[in-house]
Amino acid sequence: MIKTVKSYTEGYFIVGNMNRIDRMTAKNMVEQLSNMGEIQAEGVSELTKVASWIT
Repeated sequence: MIKTVKSYTEGYFIVGNMNRIDRMTAKNMVEQLSNMGEIQAEGVSELTKVASWIT
């Protein structure tokens, strides 16, 4: 995973810890990154990586 994606993911996680309303699931994070063009839409392995990071 590239540094940019990791940085965004960490940011999503930190924001979610600060405010429960803003919490995102791993799937939401990957969808958001896909919408921004940071990862490919079929990045299922990315979902697994993100899920393991936030658990």
